[in-house]
Amino acid sequence: MTEFYLPELPRLLPVAYHPKAAQIEFRSNGWVRRLLGGCFAREDDLLSFLRQRNGLYGPLTVPAADERRALDVTDWYQYVTVIDSAVSDRSALGADESGAREVFAGIMTDFHGGRGGSERLPYARAGKELWRRIGPELSPRRSGGSPMRWRRFCTGVPPRSVSS
Repeated sequence: MTEFYLPELPRLLPVAYHPKAAQIEFRSNGWVRRLLGGCFAREDDLLSFLRQRNGLYGPLTVPAADERRALDVTDWYQYVTVIDSAVSDRSALGADESGAREVFAGIMTDFHGGRGGSERLPYARAGKELWRRIGPELSPRRSGGSPMRWRRFCTGVPPRSVSS
């Protein structure tokens, strides 16, 4: 097989962008650069990530939200996408499954207010800053559920399959 099909964006997304989508994308890209820039081996890798325009996804999913909420959603999407990209990259976080699990355990400790020693890692610092912004506004049901879903995401690093 030499080609594959990528479907169009899901039809469930709203048909409008947030009115301040460009500003939100710009601010979120600055947040990625400032807090997650250390996750990229080189500046070119960071720029390549930013050129994917992941920062537009948040304003597309919450077109009617206030600007602060739209930025929080956008930063969340960017955060998860940086981690997903790094885990998939065998020259980055994905190079060491046990190391990735250690990073994720530290992130979860930080989310629950503990000190896991992960503050030295950009993933943990960014996650803690993001959780500090979005956590207080969540209902008790949501704040309990979101970390649980996040824990499943973080502990779901699949074992490497070895092919001979």
